[in-house]
Amino acid sequence: MNNNRRAHVAVATTQRGDEALTAGGPWWYGPAQARADGAQWKAAGFYALYIGFRCAYDAKG
Repeated sequence: MNNNRRAHVAVATTQRGDEALTAGGPWWYGPAQARADGAQWKAAGFYALYIGFRCAYDAKG
């Protein structure tokens, strides 16, 4: 998400001091963190290629 969360949740809930919340699971972490409720606090200016979002669909249709 690269700290672009304004469209998802209220900004006041995703910042504390110099840190920002990245929510959801990037591919870099294991299954426990790769959940919608997975959240990590990072330095507000932090960015990385592995922080982003996933697209998924129900194969059963």
